[in-house]
Amino acid sequence: MAITAPYIPIAGDPEGNYTRGSQGSALNVASKPTAYTPATADNAIGIISLGLCNTTAPAVTTPSGWTLLETTSQGGTVAGDSVRQYTYWRRLVTGDGDVTFSGITGNRFFVYTVILGPDTSASPFGTITSGVQNTATSSLSISGITTGQNNSLVLYIISSELSSSSTNFLSSPANASLASVREHYETCVTNGTGNSRGQASGELVTAGASGTFTATMPGSNVHVWTTIEVKGIDSGGGGTVLGGRTSLLGVGR
Repeated sequence: MAITAPYIPIAGDPEGNYTRGSQGSALNVASKPTAYTPATADNAIGIISLGLCNTTAPAVTTPSGWTLLETTSQGGTVAGDSVRQYTYWRRLVTGDGDVTFSGITGNRFFVYTVILGPDTSASPFGTITSGVQNTATSSLSISGITTGQNNSLVLYIISSELSSSSTNFLSSPANASLASVREHYETCVTNGTGNSRGQASGELVTAGASGTFTATMPGSNVHVWTTIEVKGIDSGGGGTVLGGRTSLLGVGR
């Protein structure tokens, strides 16, 4: 069988990259990518990551129609001593738009990702792992996962309590095992506890170990991450997957 990998476009692609950013203590809406109108024919999935800092463990309510994919947290149970990340997904349909959350406390930041070309089975995901860095460091190092099929997209989502004026949260992202490694989103904030965020991905051409993902951050920090294998579609002998191979990124406001 021939697997066509899901794909997140570079700036030169027709759809381009779409990001909007905002961070604070009263955000409740994850905004869909501005230019994207869901259509059933797109075979699209949405992934929303919610990063929280400076909070105890909140009772975040999963939005209707979405599924909680992964939760990971660092630190204690008191305000100012934790970084938490929640990841949700859904198969998008015509009419889907912004997503409203409830039960959130602390500084928060949403990133809404639309990916076209994932597997059409009940779940388009393979291996999913998460991790925590409890000792402050400026070096990001995420251990590899083992994928179950060729041409999977390996997506990294990172949340940090870093407060920095830098415009480059993930410098020199690299993974020798993956093709086309690059960032899709990054931001640093300077107020309060922080809540700097980053996303990156690469394609693992041959199923197996994905290797270690590394990057340099602009200051020492504690952080959490989630690694997601997004499986591609079996195109049945090398054909083209209908709907193309694109993804758009939107950021909560």
